[in-house]
Amino acid sequence: MTSPNPTTTNPRSARQQRAARAGLAVGDIIGGKYRIEAPLAEGGMGIVLLATHLDLECQVALKVIRPEHLANDEVIERLLSEARIAASLRSKHVNRVLDVGRTDGGMPYLVLEYMAGCDLCAYVERRGPLPIGEAVDWIMQACEALAEAHAIGIVHRDLKPENLFLSEEADGGFVLKVLDFGISKAPPGSSQRAVTTSPFEIIGSPTYMSPEQLRGLRVDARADIWSLGAVLHELCTGEVLFAASSMSETFAKIVDENHLPGRYGTGTGAGRLHEVVCRCLRRDREERYRDVVELARQLAPLGSDGLQVARVAKVASAARARGVMADGATDGQTEATPLAITRSELSVAEPGDAARSLWRWTLFGAAACVPLVLGLGYLTQADQRAATDAGTNAAPAHESSAALAPRPPSVEPPPSAEPATRVEPLSVAPPTPLEPPSAEPASREPPVRAATQLTAARAWHWPKPVPQQAWEPVSASAMPDPSSPPATPGTAEPDPWDPKTFGGRR
Repeated sequence: MTSPNPTTTNPRSARQQRAARAGLAVGDIIGGKYRIEAPLAEGGMGIVLLATHLDLECQVALKVIRPEHLANDEVIERLLSEARIAASLRSKHVNRVLDVGRTDGGMPYLVLEYMAGCDLCAYVERRGPLPIGEAVDWIMQACEALAEAHAIGIVHRDLKPENLFLSEEADGGFVLKVLDFGISKAPPGSSQRAVTTSPFEIIGSPTYMSPEQLRGLRVDARADIWSLGAVLHELCTGEVLFAASSMSETFAKIVDENHLPGRYGTGTGAGRLHEVVCRCLRRDREERYRDVVELARQLAPLGSDGLQVARVAKVASAARARGVMADGATDGQTEATPLAITRSELSVAEPGDAARSLWRWTLFGAAACVPLVLGLGYLTQADQRAATDAGTNAAPAHESSAALAPRPPSVEPPPSAEPATRVEPLSVAPPTPLEPPSAEPASREPPVRAATQLTAARAWHWPKPVPQQAWEPVSASAMPDPSSPPATPGTAEPDPWDPKTFGGRR
């Protein structure tokens, strides 16, 4: 983007004459703390002067009313309305109001931040038509300022190149600032006193006014979109679209649907720019862009700053949220944007929309419950699967533990004609540590006891499974005869089924 040259030169005599027409002279003290240095600009109702703050020793801009309008209460109210509106806006693209007051003669004045630079009108006159990308960048910055104003119900109604100022920043770059909210339409229900105008009075610059504004109809944000389209055409061509030799011819061009700008070139960008400007200049405002956010989306591919459209959307969203919180009204319908949520309605929902709002919130609540139900169902199925897996794995674990445990030897009762007496099953108890070998000869140890004791010791001290062949079945001949008398102490052959001698089991 090419930086503008803010240097402006005016003859000293002309500045003195304009200050004298305002009833003020260079060197006068205003409000006891502002010293007038020189005139800066002049309008139909007021004059802007360069002044110095005596205590802070910094430069400010003083805006005063012409002496011939001091008796006009409407003009005075417009000046104060500009101060209130500009003070309510937070955007860096709006000229800030620092103070208000009256001179000793009763003349009201505004104290604005001083900006070094020039307006877009002087810039285009000096440079000529701007490239499409640079022109779009300036309009996108104006959209950011208007996004905040439109979100809280303020319509500028007087957008023109003279009110779009290129202010020099600390880094040497330039930022566009919107000036002169004096004839702005205040938001409904605000504490500001409405400025009444005659039906036959035209407020604004005719060459940039929308058809509904010319007809005296109600205006909204789409009137400013019309003006932005006319300004964008002038930046790219250097020509005023609705300029004419007389006021009536200007009005005829504005209301004529066939009076549209020509193409700006043969490229794709030029064709897209032509479509955007023509839609901004639709005579039926319902066919224009509904807000500056939508306009910024269409202009974004033509500019050099890809994030500017996101900033416009965020400013509009934040301003609308502050307005909703301040009014305590129902929030409007929202629409997703690249980096923020932007309200698509131009005004806050009315109390009569309670039923529609209740239905909308009901749908939101139902949509929020869907993932909750799905999540609970998933957790329930997971618990069931875990319980099933636990029951399935329990049986193999029991079987494996049973396989590891030592099995008692199978005992078959001896064949007998008489019914065999009931033999108590052998109870397997944890084995005791092996006793040290005694001095008796090994031939006296029963072979069954030695094999059983060794096998039990292995099963107790080593957790690995015991081979099945380690357990040898006891033959029928080794079984005791129930009819034989009990063995007496001191016999040579001990009873293999005696609990005191069979492997030490109890």
